[in-house]
Amino acid sequence: MKKILLISFFIIIGIFQSQAQSVWKIYKSGNYIYVHDTINEQLIEGGASSIEFRKILHTDTAYRIFKDGVDQLNFSIDVSDMIDVNNIPFTVTTFESFKEINTSTSQDVFVQDQHSPVIIAYFSLLEEETLLTNTVAIGDYDMTVDVITGIQVGEYVSIFNVAANRFYLGIILSISVNTLTMDTQMDFAYPAGSFVSSGSRNMNVDGSVTPVIFGLRNTDTAIGSSFDITKLIFTCLTSTAVDLSKFGDIAGGITRGLALRKKDGEYRNIFNVKTNGDISNIMDFESQSATNPSHGQDGFIATITFAGQNEIGVTLRLAPGEDLQIIIQDNQTTLLSLFVIAEEHEVVD
Repeated sequence: MKKILLISFFIIIGIFQSQAQSVWKIYKSGNYIYVHDTINEQLIEGGASSIEFRKILHTDTAYRIFKDGVDQLNFSIDVSDMIDVNNIPFTVTTFESFKEINTSTSQDVFVQDQHSPVIIAYFSLLEEETLLTNTVAIGDYDMTVDVITGIQVGEYVSIFNVAANRFYLGIILSISVNTLTMDTQMDFAYPAGSFVSSGSRNMNVDGSVTPVIFGLRNTDTAIGSSFDITKLIFTCLTSTAVDLSKFGDIAGGITRGLALRKKDGEYRNIFNVKTNGDISNIMDFESQSATNPSHGQDGFIATITFAGQNEIGVTLRLAPGEDLQIIIQDNQTTLLSLFVIAEEHEVVD
């Protein structure tokens, strides 16, 4: 009997020792809160607005963790067992400050449902504006426009119809008189009178004297939808090898830099990059080499992701009349090509 009691005593002591050995790393990434038991690899995670830390009053240093009102552990964690994202121990003061700043009125990152319309669009330069003169049918490749002057094969074309709140994007394959043959079928019966814009997607232009602006919505004719931009993808092809000291293969980089800004009644600068090294600092960067059989071409591909708990943690929302713009401020004509694609989805509230 004494042996059983003694064994039970050591088992109980072992349980308490195991629990005391837990070290809880508590931190925020994006708009998500993470509570990670680094010893036993237990993880509690959730939107900042759904995680709650309730102080146990009789100790004043211990907290219980609730997610959406449900106790997650059924025991409390003392602040002496907590560390922050940099492995620095919390005190009651620093943890209360963390709790107040990061879990008060935050919203989850995923502000949009997963069934809203997806759009993948190029930044382009607005060069020509005209009107549709015929009503197209769904599935058509051809459209006829009022003015053809300046419009060229290979340009990126947008059709906007304000009344229907619809738009189309495609690339011109051929031109016959005033008829444009597109690479992508029409997805809506756009009526005559719909607004048409056309321009280049290639950013290998000279903006050293007058800056050249490429946009996603580079027109004053705005449809009534809002869009959340989640990712930008840069694809640059060059005639010689790239390294981090260059911009593409432009030796020494560029002087004023390629800038991204949002236009929403006022202008908000987001970043400016002058070298491939600058790009790699803020994006996932992959250089391409003509000597690599799997590449076969010099250049780079770079991606910056805005949304997601492990990324910047926000989307770039464009409301009607707003635009996201890339400004070319240097001579980039020696690049074979530079295209930028935006991944986005329509806001459906």
